[in-house]
Amino acid sequence: MPSGVYDRWSEEMTIKKLLSRILIDNGCWIWQGSTAVGYGRVHMYGKSVYAHRLSFIVHGGVIPDGMHIDHICRITRCINPEHLRVVTPIQNILENSMSPCALNKVKTHCVKGHEYFPENTYISKSMQRSCRICRHETDIRRNALSKYARAARKREGANVNL
Repeated sequence: MPSGVYDRWSEEMTIKKLLSRILIDNGCWIWQGSTAVGYGRVHMYGKSVYAHRLSFIVHGGVIPDGMHIDHICRITRCINPEHLRVVTPIQNILENSMSPCALNKVKTHCVKGHEYFPENTYISKSMQRSCRICRHETDIRRNALSKYARAARKREGANVNL
């Protein structure tokens, strides 16, 4: 929500509206209103906005362009500003223990059991890592298959000329 959209009266009304739709549970302010993909949604000023972002702003927080709000408590319906923090999109993805990126980040070995360490780790242009030992083994197999295929084509070409 852009700053300066609401005056003091509407800010108080916004806070009242937010607080009227929560259930307090273990310090979390669980949003009881409508949700979208697990996050609380609220309609304010003719727009549908995420309840946790609105709560963060009306309680004095600032969200710079391109930044995300992270739930420290990992409860996506929580709107407690003490449980929210501003993070970069990458930080939000990597620190969310359930995201595929976060799960892959903590892996210490490839699927064949080789350890990821700098000398054995290849980082692609798309920032995906892979095991150099496994890549080398794959290259050897691919080259062997290519040689076999070339030899087979050569034999087939020789048989056609008979």
